[in-house]
This record gives sequence, C-alpha cells and structure tokens, in this order.
Amino acid sequence: MEQLVLLLVFCIALAFLSFYSSRWSLLSPHFCFTICFVPGIAFSFFYIDEWNLDLSSMTVLVYLLGIFTFFITCLASQAIFNKFTIKSKYSISKRINKLNISKSKLALIIVIQLITLALTYIFLFRHYGTNLSEAMFNYRINETTNSPSFVELPFIIKILRRFCLSIGFFTCYLFVRELVYGYSVIKKISFYCTLLAILNGITLGARGDSIHIIFAGIIQFLIIYGIKNRGHIFKISIFFKIIGIFLILLFSFSFVGELLGRNMMTFLGLRDYIAVYISAEIKNLDSFIGQGNFGSSLSNSQVFANLSKLLAFICMDPSIEHSLTNPFQFINGFALGNVSTIFYAFVFDGGLIGLVIFTVIMGIVCQFFFYKALKSDPSSQICLSIIFYSYVLFTVSFSFFSDKFYEMIFNPVFVWFSLILFLAKRFFSMKFNCRY
Repeated sequence: MEQLVLLLVFCIALAFLSFYSSRWSLLSPHFCFTICFVPGIAFSFFYIDEWNLDLSSMTVLVYLLGIFTFFITCLASQAIFNKFTIKSKYSISKRINKLNISKSKLALIIVIQLITLALTYIFLFRHYGTNLSEAMFNYRINETTNSPSFVELPFIIKILRRFCLSIGFFTCYLFVRELVYGYSVIKKISFYCTLLAILNGITLGARGDSIHIIFAGIIQFLIIYGIKNRGHIFKISIFFKIIGIFLILLFSFSFVGELLGRNMMTFLGLRDYIAVYISAEIKNLDSFIGQGNFGSSLSNSQVFANLSKLLAFICMDPSIEHSLTNPFQFINGFALGNVSTIFYAFVFDGGLIGLVIFTVIMGIVCQFFFYKALKSDPSSQICLSIIFYSYVLFTVSFSFFSDKFYEMIFNPVFVWFSLILFLAKRFFSMKFNCRY
C-alpha cells in the first residue's frame, strides 16, 4: 500500500504544480499526462488483496521516472518554444469572422457518412449474422483471434471509414467553433456530420474512435473558448459540465459495450468492470517488470508495432512486420486484460534508458502541438493546429491505459488523418463558380 500512496501523492503534487504553472494548464500535456494516472491508482486501493498488489521498487521507479521525465520535458520545451514567440496570437485578432462554409458541402459529407454506414452494415449482416450486436461481436472476435473464418472489410469500405472518422474531427471543430462564437449558420448540419462520424466509429464493435472524437470536441471547445477569452478557460460551470460528460461516458461505457456485443457485465460487476479499464494496468505492468525481460529488436518493438508494416516495406525486410504482443493477464482467477500503461512498451523496448528516450520524444512532440494550437487564431479561419492537438491530447490522456501515443501518432493512419484534414480545409475553402 505504501507504494501506491507514494505514487498517488507524487502524481497529485505534480498535477498541482502543472495547474498553477499557467492559465492554460488544464489543457497542457504535462497536466493531462500526470492527472490521468490518478483515478487508476486511487481505485486500485480496493484491489490490493484481490490482485496481490504489492508493487516492486522497479515498478515504482518506472512510474516516478516516466511521469517526472515527461513533466520536465514539457516544461523545458515550453520555455524553448516561448523564447521564439514575439506575441501571443490569441490576443491579436479582435474581429470575429463567419466562416464561409457551404451547407451543400457539409450535406455531401453527410451523404458519404450514410453510405459508409449502410455498406458497413450490409457487410456485417452478409458475413456475420443479421443480429447487429452479435455481428459486431463476431467480427471483432474473428479479427482479434485471426480466425480462418474471418472475412476482412473490402478495401473501398476501409477507405470510406477512414475518411468518415477523420472528417469527424474536422466537422466537430466547425460545430464547436460555431458554438463558442454564437453562430448557428452551420451548427446543426456540422453536428449531424459529427454524430454520423461517431456512429461510424462504433459500427465494428469498437468504442475508441467514437470516444476519441467526443474527447477531441471537448478539447477543441476549451481551446477556442480560451483563445476567445484571452486564455481564461477555467469557469466552475464549464468545469462541472465537463466532469459530468466524462462521468456519463464512464458509466455508459459498459452499457454501450453490451449493445456492441461485449458482454463483460454478465460476469463482472460495475466496480470490477471499471477496475479492469482504469486500474488493472498497474498490476499488469508490475507483473511484466517482475519478469525482468527488457530490451527488444526492431523486429519485435512494441513502440513501433503499428509502424512495422511500413518499416518492413522501407527496409525490404518482412520479418520486421509484427503486432503488439502484450499477453492477457489473470490474477487469482480475475481477468485483468492485456494492457499495461504506456510504460510497458517503453520498458519492453529499451528498459529504463528506453523509458527516458521515448518519454522525452513524446514530451517534445506533444508540447509542440500544444504550442501551435495556442498560437492559432480560430476567430478568422479554420485552424488545423487545434484539431491536431485535440487528436494528440487524447493519446496523452489515455497513457494510464496503453501506449496510445506511439500507437496512434507513429502510425500510417495518422498520415491519412493529416492528409484528409489538409484536403478538407482546402475543399471547404474553395469557391466553385457555376457558369451556364
């Protein structure tokens, strides 16, 4: 228990230091990274006996070193970036412009979203049964177990789904910007676009993409609201509304899982269900560290697992391509899942040296995106830097769960996401003149 108390006090102390370091602190990567571990550590006190939760000194060191390294890296990067700043851009523009966004273009996005939904459902019903929940469940089981009966999504549906999910972050930005500045010209239709993107995110039984879009929308709102109010984002009413949204998401997580065919609640109570998602990672990491098997080659790297296919192609070495290999954990008959915080991948690949190196890289990249977002001017234009940071901050805030950062940023999917955002901005900025 002493180890957990130490970690909890350490994280809370750093979170307070982050909070008072800047009026933007609630949105800073070092605050979100530090605070994200607090709920899981606090909740794990209920499972000390059930999970034999007696952390090794090495596990405690990994937590302390990883969190502190990220904290210091972000502060140092912030100081360096600010040194090259002449004037904060959020205080430059006082004129608020309506974005000249065509409703017909957004209507086209809605049509593409609906077509993608329909094609995905037709595929599921054709190959995995006519009951939607069972079809989603069967698809995911066959996919994750590499079953011989697994039928892969057709290429055209994959492309459409990638487009729909990526464009959801863009239309979400349009919606929250209209919300902050009080316009209603495209607010409704951009909301419907975003809602359809969220629905597309759950059609194959996963919840991560949809949660990502919702989370990004909250961050985009706070950044735009803060820039409009010259950095003052902390209001009690807004704070409690955000807490309420996260609580709703948390308690609806299991219910949505049931609808998507994940019947974990049939053998887990609500408390155990939450513990698996926010606290079991601590025990899983401790179990891995207890094995003392650190360091891997590129052909088995966990940090670059999602990038391995591209690396294999570039290096012309098929052996480099591989998947994540974190095993499913059990303790005293209790299923703990197969995720072990962000530190698992770092230590797996390079031990404590790898932990420091990968954490420093992550901190610099995150702080750069944060810096670019705060220097944008959403009052007069579409600011992709805000959308990018809302995407990246999600990976930081779920570090308690797994290595979302390297899995989602050092990934060809992020390249597609970036390309779609740039093309979307260009498309919605273009004016078409029809001559008869």
